[in-house]
Amino acid sequence: MLEESYAISTIVFNSHSGARKALDHYLSMPCERSIKTVSNAPDDPRLALLKKLELLVKQLGSSTIALYQVQECGMDAVDVFQEMGKKLADALLKEPTQTMKLYMKLGEFAVYRG
Repeated sequence: MLEESYAISTIVFNSHSGARKALDHYLSMPCERSIKTVSNAPDDPRLALLKKLELLVKQLGSSTIALYQVQECGMDAVDVFQEMGKKLADALLKEPTQTMKLYMKLGEFAVYRG
């Protein structure tokens, strides 16, 4: 539940003690299988969530510190797509192969009968 709560604005618990126990457990559990993995980007919503939950659990009387993994963020999504576009453009053939030419030639004679 808490892993995907970065996209919501309200989390409701039945009691303060239940909230504290759940948050203590979540924040202190080991970082395995990409759970609680954040990027080093300053606007990472998952990191912001963990910091907010850490502040909340302190307000509830706990001294738990959030455990999380930081994944290096070398490129943002736009840079990744631009790099993929360059690689794709480089991989495209400059001239059609003989097989492709034959396929295109035969395609000129194709007739759709629907």
